[in-house]
Amino acid sequence: MPFLLLAILEIATLILVGNAIGVLPTLLLVVAGSIGGGLLLRHESTKAVTAVQEAVRRKAPPEGGASATAILASIMLLVPGLLTSFLGLLLLLPPVRAVFRRRLLSRRVRFAQNAVRFASRAGHHGASGGVVEGEVVDVDVDAPQRRTPAEGADGGPGAPRRPGDDPPQDPRGLPGGAS
Repeated sequence: MPFLLLAILEIATLILVGNAIGVLPTLLLVVAGSIGGGLLLRHESTKAVTAVQEAVRRKAPPEGGASATAILASIMLLVPGLLTSFLGLLLLLPPVRAVFRRRLLSRRVRFAQNAVRFASRAGHHGASGGVVEGEVVDVDVDAPQRRTPAEGADGGPGAPRRPGDDPPQDPRGLPGGAS
């Protein structure tokens, strides 16, 4: 539903601006916004990847707030339409970006608090939190395996089938090389 509303608002904005300044200048604005958004997206995503790589080298969590808002702004510019381009340009302004980042951060904090609350409640309702004992079995799938008589070591009808266990095939498709 929000996408449909956005599409209707974009069309209405295009019609209003097209009536005010003309069709060609309106189309040029839309194309220029999309090209600018694409260039900005490439620049910001490269910058974000570099920042993440540097954070990994430092073994520290990456700072993604500024990059995330810039990438969102560039995606909004990339989407054809004047309303989304205007919102994307607004999001590039430092005061608007700061407000958006604070709201995004407060949502992250709330999400983390809810996750901790849920996890602590789950611990009180039956999760023992104890140690589960078990045994790790390391199986080499490439090594030939020995079969016990119970598994059909003689290759009888109870033997499990593996690739390579099949009888040779006749080129004409008859099993066992029969003519």
